[in-house]
Amino acid sequence: MPMLHGSLVHAAANTVPLAVLGGLLTVSARQVVPAASAIIVGLGGLGVWLFGNAAIYVGASGLIFGWFGFLLARGLVEKRLVPLIVSVGVALAYGAMIWGVLPSQTGISWESHLFGAAAGTLAAFFLRTDDEAR
Repeated sequence: MPMLHGSLVHAAANTVPLAVLGGLLTVSARQVVPAASAIIVGLGGLGVWLFGNAAIYVGASGLIFGWFGFLLARGLVEKRLVPLIVSVGVALAYGAMIWGVLPSQTGISWESHLFGAAAGTLAAFFLRTDDEAR
């Protein structure tokens, strides 16, 4: 689903947050990018499949919201300075995204947003590298 889009406008709308959040993820957590992305796409997609409406879901917004949730949660989970700074920066720059997990616009997949963000938050817990996780 993250690679499919309904139109060029739809793909373009996802490009900036994908680049910014993906870049922050790569810079701050390079070692877990593939695993975090797989967890987000897998669990987020499973959540949409189990609990979403009977619709066709396309777009990278579930992955975007997953990266958003991961970057926010990681700062709290890791308890280290760099992830915490990234979390605060993401919250300040993209904090209004949180409203996207609520049903508000017809034709916008709030379910992908909600389950993507939840999967990203879970990924932060699953992939933590602090001493408690070891």
